[in-house]
Amino acid sequence: MAIPDFQSLFRPVLAAVLDGQVWTLAAVRDEIAATLGISADERLERYGSGGRRYDSRVHWAVTYLAAAAAVTRVGR
Repeated sequence: MAIPDFQSLFRPVLAAVLDGQVWTLAAVRDEIAATLGISADERLERYGSGGRRYDSRVHWAVTYLAAAAAVTRVGR
């Protein structure tokens, strides 16, 4: 499976954090990867600049959802 773009990750992020508990970004990434069947090799794909493609896309999905007040960030 190809890594979805960050907009396609909005629903899986919301579904992962639906329980109202505090989630770390790493736990959200793991949950979404398991739900969508993203392999370990796909999770390790990197951009030319060195950043991990999957991690970046989940991060941006969470960032935009936080900006829209759909999720709340409680700390770093």
